[in-house]
Amino acid sequence: MSAKLRLLEPMEVGSLRAASFAEALRVHANFDSKRVKKSLAEIKEWGQKLKIKHKDCGALKKLIQNPEQSERWHDKAIRLSLVLPVRFFQEAGLRVYSPSGEWHLVKGDMYQWEIHQIKGITLGNDYVRSFDDRIWLPGIIEDPIKLAHAFPNDEVNIAVKYAQKGDILKFAFSGALTQIFWSMNEYYKDVQEAVLAYAKEVLRPNIKDMIKRGASLIQIDEPQAHQLGAKLCAEAFNVATKGIKGEFYLHMCFGKYREEIFPEIMEAKNCELFTLELSNGDPWEVNAAHTGYDFLKDFAQYNDGRAIGVGLFDIHNPKVESKELQQKRLETAIKNLGDPKYAFPFPDCGGRQLHPFDSYLPKLKNMVAAADRVRSQYE
Repeated sequence: MSAKLRLLEPMEVGSLRAASFAEALRVHANFDSKRVKKSLAEIKEWGQKLKIKHKDCGALKKLIQNPEQSERWHDKAIRLSLVLPVRFFQEAGLRVYSPSGEWHLVKGDMYQWEIHQIKGITLGNDYVRSFDDRIWLPGIIEDPIKLAHAFPNDEVNIAVKYAQKGDILKFAFSGALTQIFWSMNEYYKDVQEAVLAYAKEVLRPNIKDMIKRGASLIQIDEPQAHQLGAKLCAEAFNVATKGIKGEFYLHMCFGKYREEIFPEIMEAKNCELFTLELSNGDPWEVNAAHTGYDFLKDFAQYNDGRAIGVGLFDIHNPKVESKELQQKRLETAIKNLGDPKYAFPFPDCGGRQLHPFDSYLPKLKNMVAAADRVRSQYE
């Protein structure tokens, strides 16, 4: 691992449920006096809970107090609000985090936000449900896929402003398999050709742009890797990252890893860490046999020095896993992997399904505490 990570460095996957005023900004809701008042109260609440200095929220409050019905005003408000997710992850005790928490996404959807930046894909008219209460407009591929312009990556500069000394910022993109799986292909001869075109023409130039802006740790999210195959997923990952100087992670949160993902995914040669959903099927009793991590024994057999982002808590269940439970899961993972240097604590997936303060923050804090406890055993 090239980043300056501690042993058992805890991280998060890359999403956080936005405050309601940020959701309103994303859909360009009208900020009448009632919404302004509610938004200011919400900013104050987040600021108090996260111990944010007044100067860091001052510009955002001033902007909300003087609303405009313009693209420029909405975009500026969203950018200024990025102080909240940054401070959220810092309050959790994390040094490595995704600074935007997906607050910038159009209608809060990882798919649609990227499609807006691409030529050759036209959004349809009928919404489709992806999971839980998330919906998106599927795109129709009618022409060659080309990047219209780099994704709105000015969040790098904003995040650096609020980052603390020693923080490592991680930026995430939806992977080529996932984006093509959620689209309707009417141009390319097959799915493979479409996936590789997306990796080459969209992901690769965006990753290069992020690296130029100062990002060093890039994560590609492929929740649909099990649907289209690990071999194609690895090939697309290589097309997107080969020869680019940086550190690259691959997040997968669905599927049967033994049967559908590994060992073929190991052909993603530029990937240093695979983050996996593992706690979802694991017992909640601290002293149980933590069978949710049995797969890691298999991974250890063909591991060539890569690491695993070990999912320690369930993001679909609001119940908070204790420090002791997460510690036991992490200890089990290390035992199965054979060495603590291959294990990095993670949630199963992004936290946008959870209430930020009632569930997600205490889950993250317990994960950080569990990592500290286990790390102390090796110091």
